[in-house]
Amino acid sequence: MEQYKKIAPTIVFSTASYDNVEAEIIAIGEMLNHQEDAKKFIVDYTARAKVAEEKIKAVIPEGITFSLFTLAEKEIAVIPSGNSGGEAMYDLLKLKAPTSIQKLIEDSNGDWQKQRISWEIVGDYVGDYVGVLDYGQEYETTFTWENLDVVKNNKVITFDGKYFFSADPISVINQAEHMAEQIIKLVQK
Repeated sequence: MEQYKKIAPTIVFSTASYDNVEAEIIAIGEMLNHQEDAKKFIVDYTARAKVAEEKIKAVIPEGITFSLFTLAEKEIAVIPSGNSGGEAMYDLLKLKAPTSIQKLIEDSNGDWQKQRISWEIVGDYVGDYVGVLDYGQEYETTFTWENLDVVKNNKVITFDGKYFFSADPISVINQAEHMAEQIIKLVQK
């Protein structure tokens, strides 16, 4: 930290200290003495999120569930709200997680990054639709995966993982808009 201070004024900021994006942006606005810019950002962010959510609601019946995973050779990671695309899917778009994932989220008290599971039990965490964050890793799908109804019925959406790595507000709103577009395309096929 001291090295950075020699170059320019330095502020340490941890998003973990804030409950939501609005609180983060307000804090940043106060730190930088740009409170009005922070308020404008929040208004724009909220409006964009609402538009994306409404587009989804127009094509997805109430009660439909969505799972979000990353795939690897020997395991799958379940992505929760507030993390790597989960914030966009569950928090901004207000998509419903299956009961098994919702239980993981609730049991974690918000302190959960992702849950690794084996291929054999993936069916326990599958919603009506599945999003897969593809980070370009090699993996072989299994008999279990290939025989899931969601896979057989083409209800899996693959998202380029490199766009879902960051969880800053600008990245998250862009992720939500991208997810909404892709989900709508899939549902309207």
